[in-house]
Amino acid sequence: MMKKIKHIFVILILFAGFSCRKDTPVPIDVQSNQSIPPPSETIYNYLYNYNAVFVNDYMPEPKVVNSACPEITSVNGYAYVIPGDANQLGIKYTNIDHEVTELYYGVKGVYGYYKVGVPPAKHQGAQTPSDSVALLVIISQAITQTNFTIEINMADSSGNISEPFYLPVDLISANSGRLQLSLSFDQTNDLDLHLREPGGFEIFYKHPVSPSGGYLVDDANANCIPDSANIEEILYPDSVPLGSYRVSVKYYMQCIPDVNTNFCVTAFYNGQLVSPSYGTNPYKGKFFNGDAGMIANCMEFNIASGSKIAHMRYTKGINIPNRPARIKENNK
Repeated sequence: MMKKIKHIFVILILFAGFSCRKDTPVPIDVQSNQSIPPPSETIYNYLYNYNAVFVNDYMPEPKVVNSACPEITSVNGYAYVIPGDANQLGIKYTNIDHEVTELYYGVKGVYGYYKVGVPPAKHQGAQTPSDSVALLVIISQAITQTNFTIEINMADSSGNISEPFYLPVDLISANSGRLQLSLSFDQTNDLDLHLREPGGFEIFYKHPVSPSGGYLVDDANANCIPDSANIEEILYPDSVPLGSYRVSVKYYMQCIPDVNTNFCVTAFYNGQLVSPSYGTNPYKGKFFNGDAGMIANCMEFNIASGSKIAHMRYTKGINIPNRPARIKENNK
């Protein structure tokens, strides 16, 4: 049997947990202490508030209050993203004199930003200690801008604020549906997204289209033929069957020797992150070198009639054209 699926690529970009309350950004004129007309775009047009505190202001400027500032030295994440997808960023930084306590992230030039706490550093007495923190960022499903820049900076216990670190983002196109499942991963290996519907039908590369209307958008790196994006997506454009769903990921084939593969799975329903009955959403996992054939059970959730279910990756100027369908042999 052959594994055949049409490729559609898109670009998009966090800490675990979630927040579903959406504050309204209201700029304040500092001179008069009065509200001024709201900006045409805010952070909510770009990034979803995921376990962060919304700050009703523009991103803070670099500031030296006491001695040296912290410095962000590098940020690593997946190469490509889609709307509604999650990207775990690995942020490395140095803090010479004071403990880093907060991390800020937003979109350059856009009103409003988010802040998260930074865990105590693990270093012990180094003169210029280097530490790291993981940040999980989620792009809004409703994003319309095709080019923007993620901005990140940090503050320490004395109020010093670092120089910003910028991540340019290209959003090629956006596939979205009433129900959207996405899988993204950081190595050019062959991972497969699986979704079992309430009636028992399972959507994956072997059965890419469900009789109920759901379908697999892309089969990434099929048979170790790299496609660069490392993304798979399952969409239900309109009607969604009611009942219980199960999401899993299979490590179908290891294409790059001696590497571990980090992956992330997200599920959106009616524009909100699904609240799972089992597992986590987003789900962050890792397949280790030699794990080919293993399956990760990521989450289960229920879609009920009338229910309201709880509500990136970056690349530097790389455009990914749509690619023709390709064939993947089924050896399972």
